[in-house]
Amino acid sequence: MSSALGLRETLLTAAFGTREEARLAWQQWERDSGWQEHVEFDSYLLLPQVFHNLGKDSVEDALFLRLKGIIRQNWVANSRRLALLKALLGDSRLSGKRLLVLPPLSFLSHDRSTVFSNEPVAVWLACPSDLRAFVADLRADGWLTPNRHIPRWSMHGFAAGTSTLGWRHSQYGALQLHWPRQQGRTASDWQPRNTGIQASLADLQFYRLQPADTIRYLLLAPGQGSEFRRCARAMLYLQQAGHADGWPVLLQLLRNNASELLETVLELAPPGVAATAQGNLPPEQGELAVEGAGRLPFFRKLGQHWSTFCQDLGEHCGTFKALAALPGYLMGKWDLDHPLEIPYRLLRGAYSDYRHRSRNSG
Repeated sequence: MSSALGLRETLLTAAFGTREEARLAWQQWERDSGWQEHVEFDSYLLLPQVFHNLGKDSVEDALFLRLKGIIRQNWVANSRRLALLKALLGDSRLSGKRLLVLPPLSFLSHDRSTVFSNEPVAVWLACPSDLRAFVADLRADGWLTPNRHIPRWSMHGFAAGTSTLGWRHSQYGALQLHWPRQQGRTASDWQPRNTGIQASLADLQFYRLQPADTIRYLLLAPGQGSEFRRCARAMLYLQQAGHADGWPVLLQLLRNNASELLETVLELAPPGVAATAQGNLPPEQGELAVEGAGRLPFFRKLGQHWSTFCQDLGEHCGTFKALAALPGYLMGKWDLDHPLEIPYRLLRGAYSDYRHRSRNSG
């Protein structure tokens, strides 16, 4: 076991263990971590939960007193996310079941101070066909896609080419928008498998993911950080009332990925869940890292893209509409910022094919 991994496991125990276990783990982490010089970012994010778990009067030392300021900053940052959610759902024309809130907002009402303050707000559009209308709502309310120009007439194609888009607002911060893969495509392991459930936050009513779907999102969705951060966020979520149903999914996914954190998480899981985990858990698919496939010639791959794209658009879409939507599709598929980058990407692909053929013929 590496020293860094050992420190992370110790911090998990300090954040989620029983009072005595947590106190001993905190003393060990404080002694061995070298926090006076540097605290790695993922560990820093978990410190407010350590403070909450140990209790403000249980430990008195320089670092623990400093955490009070971090907790205040967390509360302020997450209160802004509450304002973002109110603005987002209050102005949207979509019904609640068609717009699901993803973590961390689904549990902010329990303790805003412990939730990771750097995570973007995320929402899930149940129907990709709603993307154009929702994007119009966002743009009308001052939301921008930083450094990315997607023409309105190709937005339908963009939705077929990818399943996520980042937004930013000068007042509310960052937003991550997700939607399902289109018909004829296999859904990603992190995408919801169930309908949303109704929830409330302050005086706001909305829909959120069910616990099992939330855990899959936190563990498997792209852009969620290191395995330690993913696991810590999932455990923060599972501490909240009504979310414990997600524990078996978390343990199974960690086991599927042969995670070095599994043993520590098993020790911190509720007794009944830990006992079940020794037996048969429901099968869960999903890997934290996906190996790349063998090389396929660029233009053959482009032909596959076109076939999938036409299938996604459906038979009702004629050739003209398909060609109009194609730039957006390629932008989403290749993660481009502007349609003008498409010719360069085509030339680069052609050159790559040429070099590959030259090496093989030689």
